[in-house]
Amino acid sequence: MVKLKLIISIFLIIFSHNTLVFSETKSKKRGIGIRYGSYTDSSSFKASADRGGDTYISYNSEVNNKAYPRSPIAIQFFEESLINNWSFKKSYFSYDKLFVKDMPPVLKDENYKELIEDSIDLSDQVNILLKADQTLTSTFTLNFPEYEAKINSFSEPSLSVDYEIVNITLGYQYGIFIPQSERHRWLSAALGLGLGHSYGKYSVNICDPYIIVGGKIIPDYWGPFSFRPYRNGICSNKSELYSKTISNFGLSISAMISIYSYVGENFEISLWGGEIYQSALSADSLTTEENPSILIPTLSVMYAEVASLLYVF
Repeated sequence: MVKLKLIISIFLIIFSHNTLVFSETKSKKRGIGIRYGSYTDSSSFKASADRGGDTYISYNSEVNNKAYPRSPIAIQFFEESLINNWSFKKSYFSYDKLFVKDMPPVLKDENYKELIEDSIDLSDQVNILLKADQTLTSTFTLNFPEYEAKINSFSEPSLSVDYEIVNITLGYQYGIFIPQSERHRWLSAALGLGLGHSYGKYSVNICDPYIIVGGKIIPDYWGPFSFRPYRNGICSNKSELYSKTISNFGLSISAMISIYSYVGENFEISLWGGEIYQSALSADSLTTEENPSILIPTLSVMYAEVASLLYVF
């Protein structure tokens, strides 16, 4: 608590000091350049409210948390508008192609970190075979009795999902930052709201069982969201329970944070930041009488950016 109060006090001193020593901060412009970073899918699949509303399958930082390289070409599509010396507003756009295989089931009474740590007592290389009662399989069959017979025909059934979906989001963000001078910024952060369009296909599968493979995998790319080791997850003896092709609109939200930015006349530099884009599709938009939907996707992607250099105009 003392450390937190000290940090807040330092920020207030920096802010109050800098509002006196320069007239105004400079706004970010459109630009193109290079960057180093990665991205990680962070989606989830849940039932509609009339079917209990439980999340059955979800991204997890401990299992299949693979980071992929982000395109080295960075484009800043929209110019920023300053509200005052420490806040801004701007449009945002994101085009994300999400390809995920064997997303892990949500556990019932514990999390994956605890489950893996318990297994390490035996061996770090041991495979973990999930039992049906460790996941929400029984809750699923209770809320979806039409699939109970098929699911119960397996020995240790768990749910998983595969999908290949393009997610396009467009919206508007409002943000704040700590100005050091008219061109130097610290701790920029923003939140946004907009519209998303998602199209592609996903399939909900039965695994018998779902296996967490022994041994840690070190990420190929480092930076925010992507530096921690994880384990492979495999949906063994996979059997498709349900699949759906989608082309739907939904609400999108976004968040951004950056530790440091330099806003120059001809170029801009950003260091150690991250972005999250998420689209939530409604159950009504996915469900028809001929093709009812079982689980509704909330599509989300996390971008990590170690550094970027833009030429602006």
